[in-house]
Amino acid sequence: MKLKELHSLMQDMAPFDPSRLKVQLEQYPTGADIASRMLFTIESMYNDFEGKVVVDLGCGTGMLSAGAALLGSPAVVGVDIDDDALAVALENREQFEDLPVDFVRADVASIAARDGGCAWRRLRCDTVIMNPPFGTRRKGADVDFLRAAARLVRGGGGAIYSLHKSSTRAHLQKVALRELGCSEAQVLAELRYDLPATYKFHKQQSRDIEVDLWRFVVPPGPDADEDEDEEEGQQRRQQPQKQRKQQKQQASRRREVEAEGSGGDTSEEDDDEEDEEEDG
Repeated sequence: MKLKELHSLMQDMAPFDPSRLKVQLEQYPTGADIASRMLFTIESMYNDFEGKVVVDLGCGTGMLSAGAALLGSPAVVGVDIDDDALAVALENREQFEDLPVDFVRADVASIAARDGGCAWRRLRCDTVIMNPPFGTRRKGADVDFLRAAARLVRGGGGAIYSLHKSSTRAHLQKVALRELGCSEAQVLAELRYDLPATYKFHKQQSRDIEVDLWRFVVPPGPDADEDEDEEEGQQRRQQPQKQRKQQKQQASRRREVEAEGSGGDTSEEDDDEEDEEEDG
């Protein structure tokens, strides 16, 4: 598919309803222009959509999810916490026939924190795409998304493509390479994100923000969740042993208490036994 065709298809997709945008989630529309160029660059340079399982974190109205499927992904999962956004995403999916895209309501922060339940322990993908919050309303939100993405591709290895404010470049590279164990953290393109006046506190009609398109590579390696499962299994196996040990300790304490409570009587019985032996 050519860029022009991809852009045309994505341009017909419904955007966020301005009256339902939630500032605490830092929801801003991702235009068809920047979204199509981002996705086309990824596929043409790295072929990370065709034949690959893709997860779109913070999918919003499903713009990136649909684009990844149009570029050849056989299975795309869009994840978002906002019901209003997911409702629009479902409508956008219906514009295309048999588009292999599913949407899930979930908090990305819970995936990053490893408390998202068994479903997230089993979900794995080849590629993650995302346009996460920049972290201006909730500090660290952008890094939470990156942690969640690394978790989803860990094990078999994979790539993460993400848009972040250029001012956070040094910090993100440090987190990716040192904390998350990425083998590569590369800025593919420097973009100008035209942010329209969306909320009441916006004083300008629009504002250009310098944004980086990142590619993070997570190499194949031990799956952190498999390590957790093994640790939990070991704890379960050790639990009966601990219970038996505690029961023995409790029984021993009871015998000691009973012995102390009947200490005088025991001595008299012993004396009587000694007298009988002497008489004998």
